[in-house]
Amino acid sequence: MIEGGSFPKTPPDSKKPLPATRSVWKTGSGLNPYQFLPSFRKKTWISLTQFRTALWWSATKASNGFVGVSWDSGEITRERRRRALGTRGATIWFTGLPASGKSSLAAATEQSLVESGRSAYRLDGDNLRHGLTGDLRFSAKDRAENVRRTASVAALLADAGVIALVSLVSPYAADRAAARELHEQQGIEFIEVFVDTPLETCEQRDPKGLYARAPSGELKEITEIDAPYEAPEQAELVIRPSDQEQLERVLALLRSRGVLTGD
Repeated sequence: MIEGGSFPKTPPDSKKPLPATRSVWKTGSGLNPYQFLPSFRKKTWISLTQFRTALWWSATKASNGFVGVSWDSGEITRERRRRALGTRGATIWFTGLPASGKSSLAAATEQSLVESGRSAYRLDGDNLRHGLTGDLRFSAKDRAENVRRTASVAALLADAGVIALVSLVSPYAADRAAARELHEQQGIEFIEVFVDTPLETCEQRDPKGLYARAPSGELKEITEIDAPYEAPEQAELVIRPSDQEQLERVLALLRSRGVLTGD
């Protein structure tokens, strides 16, 4: 817990970095990221999760403080693009343990949507590490930055009328909450799908050999082995291994939320 009457005016001891995004103090804009954090009129307590979320957003907002950098809306509105393309964009965020089946379900959803004539694209965590997030490792700080970058790209795709299908472990609740907030601030649909597969089942599947190599110490920071996973408490959809017609359940949710129309 972090006690606050107000947040400090200067960064904390650099030898004890907070578990937030990288380079949060090096915004290049001369701005103090703490100005974006909420101030409290009276002494209060906030949780570490709340503080992580606030710092996550301070890094994003501070980066927008460069002189001459502002959002260019262009000439096409989201609604005009939707009418022209016949597609309403959204982000479907699949989260779960490694080997839970989230990537397979996201891939099946993508195939179904594209074959039905809709624009959809899958942002898979492993694929993104070949480029966009290739410089990141698996610390809490790097995982937060991984989610931030992925959420930003997903929101751009959704704004363009694409159904973005994110399959990412994204183990921390604060990071997923920040991804959701980014979308909500832009009026973009964000749907969280929790692929709730027990650790024992994931260990039995283990297609990449992650769990098998973890006990020897060959691999570090493996989710639910030596790194935590904070399960979603209010996901729009929970999928378990025993569930039948998993793909149809995802598509039914998209219809109920108005993402899919005209079926």
